[in-house]
Amino acid sequence: MKIVFSEYISDYSNYQFPYCIWALEEPADSKSSILSNGFLPSGSNPIRYYLCRSLRVSCNDFYLSSENKRILSKNKNLNIKLVRKNDTTITDEIISMCMESAKIRFNRNVMTDERLATLFSSPHTTHYIFLMDDKNVVGLVTCLSDEVTFLHYNFSFFCTNDEYYNLGIYMMTKTIQLMNYLGMKYVYLGTIYNEKSKYKLQFNGIEFFNGFEWRSDLKELKFLLRRDGEEVYEHILECQNYINLFLDGNLNSLVKSGI
Repeated sequence: MKIVFSEYISDYSNYQFPYCIWALEEPADSKSSILSNGFLPSGSNPIRYYLCRSLRVSCNDFYLSSENKRILSKNKNLNIKLVRKNDTTITDEIISMCMESAKIRFNRNVMTDERLATLFSSPHTTHYIFLMDDKNVVGLVTCLSDEVTFLHYNFSFFCTNDEYYNLGIYMMTKTIQLMNYLGMKYVYLGTIYNEKSKYKLQFNGIEFFNGFEWRSDLKELKFLLRRDGEEVYEHILECQNYINLFLDGNLNSLVKSGI
């Protein structure tokens, strides 16, 4: 894994010099190892992974909460399956469903026909999750998976009519349940940087990457989410409040823990 630092806009007045951190995959790398180091796959050129506040479910610690069970009690006539991209065909009907879903749920021009085609053809899309009724695909998720240790839950698309109840969270819950059944270790759920992403926290076994290790302390995560909405002039390891609350008051704890 080759690490590349792509320079971003500097804030010289506060002596902040940001870099976006990319991982470029090398032949000996496993995708599981790359994701376990806090990176998520990007569909952009060059094909790369980006370091971020990634969120995942540890399947060993996952069990259905009362809220999960309530969600799964809906849409009982639907079935879910994981399929290899190379073993299936994306029909015009599925493309139409995806584009209609994107038009309603995303900002304008976020998902064009060209971008959807690129997403389907990306090497970071190796599998699909299909959610089906008796006749049709009513939901689809593009996924990266090694079929053994992990699944990355990427873009989701689903019918937005009133026939089905809250298909977005239903499909995510069913996917995690299925991966747990299949013996996967982790389901990666993308990033978490704002209040809109907090719906992902309803699953037991949640872990997030904070820049140096995976943590399961939701108090720390909620501290970071609040901070994301504030005007700040220091990075997190200069924030004494964060250090006191979550790093035993001393950055030396990072060294002592071997991080």
